[in-house]
Amino acid sequence: SSKRGSTARLPPASVAINVIGVEQKYPQRILSLILEATGNVKQAKNLVHLSYEHAWLPDKKFSGREGSWMGYSADEVIDEAEARALAEIRTRFADMDEKEKERIARAVGIGAVRFGMLRTTPEKKLVFKWEEALNFEGDSAPYIQYSHARCTRILEKAGKFEFGKVDALKHEEERKLLIMLARFPFAISRAAIDLRPHILSEYLLNLAAQFSKFYSTCPVLKAEGELKNARLKLVKATQIVLRNGLNLLGIDALERM
Repeated sequence: SSKRGSTARLPPASVAINVIGVEQKYPQRILSLILEATGNVKQAKNLVHLSYEHAWLPDKKFSGREGSWMGYSADEVIDEAEARALAEIRTRFADMDEKEKERIARAVGIGAVRFGMLRTTPEKKLVFKWEEALNFEGDSAPYIQYSHARCTRILEKAGKFEFGKVDALKHEEERKLLIMLARFPFAISRAAIDLRPHILSEYLLNLAAQFSKFYSTCPVLKAEGELKNARLKLVKATQIVLRNGLNLLGIDALERM
């Protein structure tokens, strides 16, 4: 950071994307026209206003200027998410070390808030509901994080192994998972080109759901020979894609849940 009055310049960028509320659409357009009128045509063209609707709690409105939900600051929202996640984790994993529970709860809480916002299209008003954001079985960050942790656990139980050829994968759910994994680069490129992070968010939800179907219908550790190794390779690929996708959204990919 620089002191007030400093002449330090930001690193050069090809595009400047301003993520500001939809009510700033007109002032942002004026700024672009001013740049164009002063001869900065390239800068005007590459100034993008990515407008988002406001976020709401069911009974409270979010104030962008105050950074609060009329009494809920951003920090308070995260603290509330962390506390709710910790209560759920204590119920599910009674034998887990308390410090480990707290570490996971923070990652789950922050992830839930981030994902709850990122999975919503910019044009749609976001109503943030705790029961949905922290649903370990629903369309949420914890659900994706749990899928990653499940992949990690399977690979740990497998121990040392040699990855098998994908030719051994014949089941319909295996093929569907393979196709889903192959779509990952496309999901990233579309999210970046269209400036729509919800595309990646929805992709990860669909991937986690397909992995669950695969896991339920295609035994991994109980399989034998080349089929077992091929399925382990599929689990590893899913783990990598889930981790990379979560990291792109700024969410921790947990190894245990």
